[in-house]
Amino acid sequence: MECVSRANSALLFKHANPYIMDKGLHRETDYPYFDHYIRPCMCSLNQGFLKIGISGWEYLEEDEVTDALNLEPVTASIDVYPSLLTHQGMDVWYPRPVELPILVPGSDKIQRHALLLTGYGVDAFGIPYFIGKGAWTVDSWMNGYIRVRRDFVKFAVKIRGQVQMLKLMST
Repeated sequence: MECVSRANSALLFKHANPYIMDKGLHRETDYPYFDHYIRPCMCSLNQGFLKIGISGWEYLEEDEVTDALNLEPVTASIDVYPSLLTHQGMDVWYPRPVELPILVPGSDKIQRHALLLTGYGVDAFGIPYFIGKGAWTVDSWMNGYIRVRRDFVKFAVKIRGQVQMLKLMST
């Protein structure tokens, strides 16, 4: 997905999930992740490798996310704020009242970041949160994980159907 013509908009769930259904994803052992700042897009054609696909997906309502997390991880997105980029440690992240979200360069659209939600809880101050794994480096947040206040998670998605292995001749 990092080498598609729509750049970051390709990562919207409405584009990414149909792509996964149609073309599948490489296993990390066959196509390891490289930070695009360190090693630019490779777009290599891996023929004959097994790929992972899904048979379906669906958006979740806010009250369905915790139930889904009891069964499986859930993908979601959050708006990007300056404090999100610098957040460290165990505290639950949420933007401060005076903080404005970061806009997509050259646009009035708010920049978003995808997370893989893996759990949820309530902190010692009573703040409900989701635990999310981001695609940024492990030096970010808590080894790549963050606690996000639940009301700041948007567009949660779960797999409907099954995960399947696909053997595709090209990407």
